[in-house]
Amino acid sequence: MLNKGAISVGFLWDHDLNSLVGKPKEDIVSFVDQFRGKIQEYDWKAARETLPKFLNLHPGDLIVIKSHGRSNHLTIIAYAVVEERNGIIYRHDDEDLPYGLGHLINVRFLETDLKNDTGYTLMRTIHEVDSSNPYFNKIFGTWSQLTISQLEDGEVGNQDNDIDDENISDKDTSTYVRKSSGDQVVTQIHNVIQNKFHRFLKKKFPKDKIKKEYKGMVDIRRENEKEIFYYEVKPFNKSYSCISAAIGQLIEYSHLFPVKKKLKLVIVGQPSLDTESLNYLNYIKSFLQLPIEYLDFKAL
Repeated sequence: MLNKGAISVGFLWDHDLNSLVGKPKEDIVSFVDQFRGKIQEYDWKAARETLPKFLNLHPGDLIVIKSHGRSNHLTIIAYAVVEERNGIIYRHDDEDLPYGLGHLINVRFLETDLKNDTGYTLMRTIHEVDSSNPYFNKIFGTWSQLTISQLEDGEVGNQDNDIDDENISDKDTSTYVRKSSGDQVVTQIHNVIQNKFHRFLKKKFPKDKIKKEYKGMVDIRRENEKEIFYYEVKPFNKSYSCISAAIGQLIEYSHLFPVKKKLKLVIVGQPSLDTESLNYLNYIKSFLQLPIEYLDFKAL
């Protein structure tokens, strides 16, 4: 799926389902019912349940990929967002294994290589999960915040030292539309976390000078009498991924915007710092000899 940039299901493998994309459930079930008795009873029932949901995915829909979902061990291994390519989202891929995957929906993978055991059970091939589900936040992780729509809209312009930060509104965090691309989804969840963290800093350090989008590059800059902090916000569900994505930018900030005060470079994420990530961060600090820290904002 990673190589093909898609998610897949294999029911009725040999049949191109392009004509059923976006059709009502009754039409898709009626098509599947033609094969009752010609395929295994379990596969027929599963196809009736799976294909109407699969063929009605839309650009912008957020996808969670599980490794298994049995016995209170629903384990999340990746997140993706449905994307339209060349005017289509569905492709038929009927080559033999391991080359073909049956029916494909184009996605942009947001995160992979995860192993998040939610303690929940979802056993079917495909489930539709909304915010009323008690495990919604656990299942969607940081991406669950994309449902937030009550925050103020507005874009942040360039914020140099001569601009009053108090007069600048939150960055756009309105609920993403269904045509959003993967990049837009990442940007929107980044903005949600950045806005929250900016307000947190303003409240905790009311006497400090705090700027969002400093020089059009640094997510947040904080300055007091002794220190200057450059914060880089990352939206991922694995602290290792947050560190990897932020480290190059923080190095660039320290080079482009040198300071006379004591400088601290801070990676801001929501997952806790696990042993692997801590070892990685310590190696980077030792190798680069830079004052880099990781902040678990969700725990504050």
